[in-house]
Amino acid sequence: MNEKLVTSRELSLRLKEAGCPQESEFYWVPTKGGFTLSTMKVSLSKKVYSAYLSGELGELLPEYIELESMNCKLAWHSYKLTRYDESIEWGCALECINNNCEHDFEQGNIERRNLFAPTEAEARGLMLEHLIKNKKENEQ
Repeated sequence: MNEKLVTSRELSLRLKEAGCPQESEFYWVPTKGGFTLSTMKVSLSKKVYSAYLSGELGELLPEYIELESMNCKLAWHSYKLTRYDESIEWGCALECINNNCEHDFEQGNIERRNLFAPTEAEARGLMLEHLIKNKKENEQ
């Protein structure tokens, strides 16, 4: 399995700790030398984490986020970016999808709207982590 197709072990752990469901096609499983990817959830150990594919993250991410206090609806999307040095990076962004938006990304509930990572799965995972974190902070 190509590790570039799934979320990193570090991000997978953070998503597990944030409460994401631990059902996916692949899992990070501990071995004597570290961790490996497996298609089977070999144990219920706290050290086994879902290694999400980008498509699985697309199912976990909300279709849109409504910010009623700012009369704004946000939608997410991911995109591939080729840098000037020809390196490839993936982005995941939040954008307003209505014309009468009063939201300013520099203020308010969502402080970032573009997240970048070396893979699409990692970028989408960072967006999911970001949205969960902001939701928890706003509920307090």
